[in-house]
Amino acid sequence: MTRSPLRALVGALLAAAVTGSVLTASLTSPADAATPKPEVGDCHSLTYVESRQASDTDPRISCERTHTSRTIAVKNLPGSSFHDATTLAKAGYRACAPALATELGSSASARAQSAYDFVYFAPTKAEIKAGARWVRCDVVLVGVKTFLALPAAKTPALGAAPHTARLARCIRATSKAVDFTACSTTHNYRAQGTVTVSGSKYPARSRFLKIAAQRCPAIAGEGSYSSWPSQWGWVLGKERQLVCYGRD
Repeated sequence: MTRSPLRALVGALLAAAVTGSVLTASLTSPADAATPKPEVGDCHSLTYVESRQASDTDPRISCERTHTSRTIAVKNLPGSSFHDATTLAKAGYRACAPALATELGSSASARAQSAYDFVYFAPTKAEIKAGARWVRCDVVLVGVKTFLALPAAKTPALGAAPHTARLARCIRATSKAVDFTACSTTHNYRAQGTVTVSGSKYPARSRFLKIAAQRCPAIAGEGSYSSWPSQWGWVLGKERQLVCYGRD
């Protein structure tokens, strides 16, 4: 299925083009053993690799222990949602994007400048066969191909920007890759502000780049990077924030 971290296709201003960050996983489950139905508030020691699986059968852990994901929603889905990977992915995105916005609170701009994201899981094939019809939404803090320890739960989880380094979204740009990460890890660009992109139809990449070229220098300085919502984020998550990153 498709999941975030982070939910953006990235453009580089005055720099090389950057690859997208939308992850994909098949409907293959790590195991088909039945596990208890997830509940909101469950905590997990989830790894980046595990998040690419369609299902997560690792047991929940005490939230007093260090944990990297916390369940913020468990939504029941119609049986048709489990027909194929793409249909299930879209259903998961529709369920989890609003759940993350509610969990974080604050403004759309503040959320877009944070390193918080969501991942989601379906029941195993055996559980689906037995009648399970839910999707689990977890909040995570994104590092470079890793998840960072979450702070203690509070609602809303996020305040106004600028965020602390632990929660703020940064970019680590090297000659080989450009990755999103929380600013508490090694990075060279930090989210400095956003531009709200209007319109109902998903814009072409050229329009995002044009907006970034016109607006980001005033927000983040010359030679800045930008990121914008994926098509799924735009259509299913109603995301409209183009983020400008300046050297940090």
